[in-house]
Amino acid sequence: MPSFLQIIGIIKIKRKYGKDLPDIHQYQSSIQYDLPFKDFSHSRGIPAQRYAYDLLILDENGQSYRGNPKDVESYYCYDQAILSPADGEVVEVVAHEDETNLPSQNI
Repeated sequence: MPSFLQIIGIIKIKRKYGKDLPDIHQYQSSIQYDLPFKDFSHSRGIPAQRYAYDLLILDENGQSYRGNPKDVESYYCYDQAILSPADGEVVEVVAHEDETNLPSQNI
């Protein structure tokens, strides 16, 4: 189920593109990305997340965390450097947001 902000993003995208939203099967990016896996996103059907990727660091048991799964600091990817998959320019940095509370369902 999309979050409130995802719904706002979907509305903004529909207002901007109307019925001219790029076809997910025909779209060719003008940017060359270098990702370590085949270009695929499980969120392709959600316009606000169409080009989003969820990256995980897994241990030898296939787990993405050690310890309390509700604690963001338990995840191996927490506080790791993030490298850009393409050339670009940082236009804004937001560092004052609170950590996301992890949902209790499915954990």
